[in-house]
Amino acid sequence: MNRHIKFKKVFILLISTIFLSTLIYLHFNSISYLDKSPLWIRPSISILMVVDNNDIQNYDIALKTVKCYAAHYKYNYSLLNINYHRKLTKNCKQRDFMYKRHCFLANYLKHNFEDGDIILFLDADIGVINPNHILEKYIPIGNEEIIFYERIFNHEIAAGTFFIKNSNYSRQFLINWSEYDFLHPYGRDGRDNVGLHFALLDYIPEKFSKIKLKCYEIWVHTKSYKDNNTFIPCTRYIMKESCNINNSSKETNNYFSFDNGKIKILKKLSPRKWARDVWLTNSYWSSNDFMLHGLKLNVINKNDAFNSWHQLLNITSYNFTQCYLDNYNDNWDYYHSYHVLDDYIKLLLMKKINQVSDNYYKLINKSEIESIDKLLSQ
Repeated sequence: MNRHIKFKKVFILLISTIFLSTLIYLHFNSISYLDKSPLWIRPSISILMVVDNNDIQNYDIALKTVKCYAAHYKYNYSLLNINYHRKLTKNCKQRDFMYKRHCFLANYLKHNFEDGDIILFLDADIGVINPNHILEKYIPIGNEEIIFYERIFNHEIAAGTFFIKNSNYSRQFLINWSEYDFLHPYGRDGRDNVGLHFALLDYIPEKFSKIKLKCYEIWVHTKSYKDNNTFIPCTRYIMKESCNINNSSKETNNYFSFDNGKIKILKKLSPRKWARDVWLTNSYWSSNDFMLHGLKLNVINKNDAFNSWHQLLNITSYNFTQCYLDNYNDNWDYYHSYHVLDDYIKLLLMKKINQVSDNYYKLINKSEIESIDKLLSQ
């Protein structure tokens, strides 16, 4: 009898330990919020990069880190050259590759993925600096279809990376965006990055449609990068104003959302942001960082380039077969002088953000978009 009671106590203790360990694992891997059901099913997540030629040596560091990261965590990874997928570009008549790639991506998703699959799109110069983060912390949840984020150093919404949930809605968004190659003015139009801002205005409440024309006037007359710096705040002002009415747009401390939450734009310091520009902090990074943008070999220590950066990783001993092993992160052979405390990185980023914020209202005044109040009252 005593033996039976002792066995029962040991069994209960064992079950309790397993349950507690599971809760701790879910908490520290930040995946418990994805699904509140007792059985969590890992979503299908893929990483895609799209290029238009095979000259990719300039992105060697970025590509190796992403490929190794994906292999270790068992995410699907593909580097796609659109020239090898003629059938999928047949209806993509865009002249600019930066727009054409979004048309291609829409077609590729339709023919190669199931609806509901999650895709992280990355420019080829975005690499993983800290492989201890997992994609499940950043993917679309609930009603979200597409997630973009704000860049730190200006008012842009980044076009070079985004999460997308494969669906008719998200693929049509990509098509709409790509078609701005036929709608943008000629000159220094800013390519797909600037075009994204006007495309997003298609998804805000209808009452703002006539106000968009004010921004388009600025876009038509752009002759320099500086002019685009006036156009983009103009569009952002309209987006922000659209969130002030009780409709399909919304603003919180961490994001803007449009079309009833289907499109989300993460703010500069949102904890859900997965990447930032490497040169913003003079190449310093912290454990909170996950991916860094701008990892091009041809601008390492290029002091006359605004996007110059310092070598953060020694990849001479990189071994892809090691990516499948427990010691996979040995492939991240850091120059440790660039790894600093989280608070220091936040301090550097806040300095940039405050500078950008001060400049925002000057650019709004220059765009004369404040006449929006008069137009809204008509």
